[in-house]
Amino acid sequence: MEATETFEQGMKRLEEMTQKMQRDDLTLDASVALYREARELADALHDKLDQAALTIETLDGKPVEIVRDQA
Repeated sequence: MEATETFEQGMKRLEEMTQKMQRDDLTLDASVALYREARELADALHDKLDQAALTIETLDGKPVEIVRDQA
């Protein structure tokens, strides 16, 4: 995830990657490379969510639960 990219921009890019991976015209190598990039982006987005939850917990003094899909 680029430092200047917002969470929402990252989510949009992840969705675009997912759609591209579903196409039939990608080679195996291209699919694997795109999957690796998407996985790294997803991890960065999870980190942003964790940081946001920590900020909210600090401000509110209450734990915030983040529900994630198991990949």
